[in-house]
Amino acid sequence: MPDGDNSFKYAGIILAAGASRRMGVPKLLLPLGSGSLLINAVGVLAELMPTFVVTGAYPIETENHLQNFQDRLTEEGFAPLRFVYNPGWKTGMAGSIAVGVKAAAAVNASAYFIIVADQPGLSAEHTFEYRDVFGRNPTKIIATHYPEGPGVPAIFPARFREQLLTNRGQAGAKRILREFPEEVIVVRENHPPFFDIDTPEDYEQFMGRPLE
Repeated sequence: MPDGDNSFKYAGIILAAGASRRMGVPKLLLPLGSGSLLINAVGVLAELMPTFVVTGAYPIETENHLQNFQDRLTEEGFAPLRFVYNPGWKTGMAGSIAVGVKAAAAVNASAYFIIVADQPGLSAEHTFEYRDVFGRNPTKIIATHYPEGPGVPAIFPARFREQLLTNRGQAGAKRILREFPEEVIVVRENHPPFFDIDTPEDYEQFMGRPLE
């Protein structure tokens, strides 16, 4: 079986549509390392596959924030980021996934690599690992282990396109993962599950300093 790096047409889908109500400011623009939460998420996928950034509450701010990153991708010969707006972003993450999957038809993707943009522990190394597992199991969903059940980051083969397009609600892809447990391979990391940053306290805990 060929490996996952070259044998499939991946589309990266980054969910960046939320309003950050619990944070009080657009959390994806918060500093992280030499960039931001959002830049970290984009960097995980954008040099490896066509990548779609799904915006919602802050579409202009998101695109402006990524302009320098976009320019660098272009200068280095990578595919440019594609921004897609979810007009129904208030209805939940599942709608943003559907918007991203629909837009990914432009690249005739055979697999969708879906991530959220508020997990600062996610790295390109994880991307390679998940693609390797998918390359050996190209008909299965590759998802992430959490105590409450599998979730994103996840790779969905294109045969689940209709389910992703019609799914609804705040739970994102979790309903599909629960509905087809026999189709899911769970990646168990050698560290705690990916940490979501939702509140100033979360940011302080991860960064070791208070939100300024």
